[in-house]
Amino acid sequence: MAWTFFPLSTAPAPCSIVWCRFPYVEEQDKPGPKSRPGIVKRVSGDQDGNPWVHVAYGTTKSVFRHGLENFTISNVSEMDICGLWCATRFRLDRVALLPWCSEFFKDAPGRQSPVMGRLSEHGVSLLRYQGARLAKQESEQQAQLPLDSDED
Repeated sequence: MAWTFFPLSTAPAPCSIVWCRFPYVEEQDKPGPKSRPGIVKRVSGDQDGNPWVHVAYGTTKSVFRHGLENFTISNVSEMDICGLWCATRFRLDRVALLPWCSEFFKDAPGRQSPVMGRLSEHGVSLLRYQGARLAKQESEQQAQLPLDSDED
């Protein structure tokens, strides 16, 4: 598919909050029907120099759901720094690799960019800590899976 890429120089930094049309799980290469906040986990480029971003899904539903996979921003001052107008939960277990392009990213309401804001230093520390705990938990769960035997 041909995307209308933004310049690499405009790609958001990790821990930025962006306004994106996050895709449905079933159609990863098709922009979702509505824009929502997403948190940038990582930025990369393809062999042609086009920017791609790893974005975690954001929602305003069930913001206080428990579990390491849920990272919630509900502090008013943190929300303001991030450009969020209400408490938002980011699903660290639902990350999509998206082209940094106009099909997936739109100007955030009241902004002239898809970048809404960025986590504070404290928010970045919390996200890194929670991400590390989630990775450790997933690693431990993988280690507990039974190994396939070669017996017939």
